[in-house]
Amino acid sequence: MPMRFPNLQSVALPATLVEFRPGRLHPSGIRYLPLLVLRLANGLMLGVVDRHHRVDARDEGQFGTARLVFQLSSISLQPPDQQRSGIVAGPHERGAWSSAPTAYGQIVAIPTWEQHHNLRHATVYTEIIVNVGAGTIGLRTNITDDVADDLFADDDEPTTIVPLAVGDWVLLCNSRIDILEFGRDHP
Repeated sequence: MPMRFPNLQSVALPATLVEFRPGRLHPSGIRYLPLLVLRLANGLMLGVVDRHHRVDARDEGQFGTARLVFQLSSISLQPPDQQRSGIVAGPHERGAWSSAPTAYGQIVAIPTWEQHHNLRHATVYTEIIVNVGAGTIGLRTNITDDVADDLFADDDEPTTIVPLAVGDWVLLCNSRIDILEFGRDHP
């Protein structure tokens, strides 16, 4: 089944596809997934595995719009006195490109927010669009009450996850990034 994301046309991050690395050939004859190296406006080189085969190798060297969805991220609210935006290399990355960046930004849309209770735990499945300064990214993740302390109400049981809202400033860490489209921008 193809990967979908609601309001995908609202997810748009300008980038240059610096390198398209075809996956290595497995002894069985099947190729591993390709790796894309994107250069963002702030100069960050971002390594993204093309899990869904959405990018054409002929786009290498081209400037365009990347539609990126950060998956399975840890999400938290930025401190009240902070309104930071951008995508930066993760704290432990030292290579030529980042595959696990940290993203800061402001929520511009929440197409999906589904809260579930299972015994004493609350879980939310959410899809969010975040403005990261130079553009927007998608976020698809599950939030559970055992990992996101700053998103929980101090009320009676069961645990209640405080809904995020358009305008909230968030921090995304430990994301797996999927690229759902890369479109060349023509002058």
